[in-house]
Amino acid sequence: MVRTGEINKGIDAFEQSHQLSRASSSFDLAAIASANQSIAYCKLKKFPKAIELCRQAMEITAKMNSMKCFEYLQYARTLVSIYIKAGDFVKAEKVLAEVEFNEAGNNPLFFLPNDSQTLSIL
Repeated sequence: MVRTGEINKGIDAFEQSHQLSRASSSFDLAAIASANQSIAYCKLKKFPKAIELCRQAMEITAKMNSMKCFEYLQYARTLVSIYIKAGDFVKAEKVLAEVEFNEAGNNPLFFLPNDSQTLSIL
């Protein structure tokens, strides 16, 4: 049984954290808050909101000057999990296909939806 009251309290706390992070230009923390909120919404089976917030975390991370491969991959993995829990295996597979590796296999290239630019994550 899901304890929705506790999850809703968590969502509120993550929202406050997200707002404070953005206000202080701590975009990496804003991405973390969005990702955590997405997991909470997924637990409540509110998949559209969970997907929106997880994509937001991915976009924030990709646009930061100090892009971090690990965080982006972590959020992509979370998004795949959300799609699987929602029963949308086609979209889960599409997210997996968005991450490609260069010839050396050590520099992931990320393609964001609706974005024609390729972002290289260092």
